[in-house]
Amino acid sequence: IQAASTNMENVLNEPVSQVQQMFECFEEKGTNIANYAQKYVSTGTSCEQEVNTALKLIKTYQGDVFQIEQNLLAIKHAEMFARESTIGSSLSWNTRTKYMKITANRLLEKYGKNSKGIIWAHNTHIGDARATKAAEAGMMNIGQLIREKYGYENVFALGFSTYTGNVIAGRQWGATKQTLTIPTPPKGTLEYKLGYLKDDQVLIFLNDHPEELLEPLDHRAKGSVYNPEMEHLGNYVSTVLPQQYNALIFIKETNALNPLDAK
Repeated sequence: IQAASTNMENVLNEPVSQVQQMFECFEEKGTNIANYAQKYVSTGTSCEQEVNTALKLIKTYQGDVFQIEQNLLAIKHAEMFARESTIGSSLSWNTRTKYMKITANRLLEKYGKNSKGIIWAHNTHIGDARATKAAEAGMMNIGQLIREKYGYENVFALGFSTYTGNVIAGRQWGATKQTLTIPTPPKGTLEYKLGYLKDDQVLIFLNDHPEELLEPLDHRAKGSVYNPEMEHLGNYVSTVLPQQYNALIFIKETNALNPLDAK
């Protein structure tokens, strides 16, 4: 929200009351998702109307306001996500997914019909949700929506997997990031089976797959929130691998990423 505010001031070069009202609303109710959601539950009030008003206003401006509009779309969907997360359903997940789709579509439209792009996201977003148990819960993801819109033959979904190693993550939302050790996978999971490959790194193209991969396998899903000691309770998703990805990169032992030197 603060980044969007600065960007708008730099581009518009003038105070806009409707935009200021939106930011004031968030300052009052909370500028992060957890605080905002808590305020929404306790008071039943939100900043939904203020966000929609600001978005309509920006659309009336002449010239290139692509970045400003994108910032406002991010705020709009974050606000929706915060409210819907209090319900505890697939609604909030799908709201975030729809925002990813909107962003991808807007960028492709901006750069023309022959443009291409790379979407970098977690496996649970990139791999087609219809190949997992998530579909049964009414959840979709960007991999599914992009395939549906542009055609299976025009989208290449690439997944990543590892047997063990370490990763940078937080133990809960808003927690300080740290390097966490990835435990060896349980017997019978995809990662357990891949761990017996003789090569430490391998690229598997799934259009010419062995029959055994057509059977659902539990596939590890690590996110920015990760608790290694609790992994066996909820970090594996039943998956038909060739339907989820076009290819999979497997690295037997990975190392956590090191931030680039800002200098």
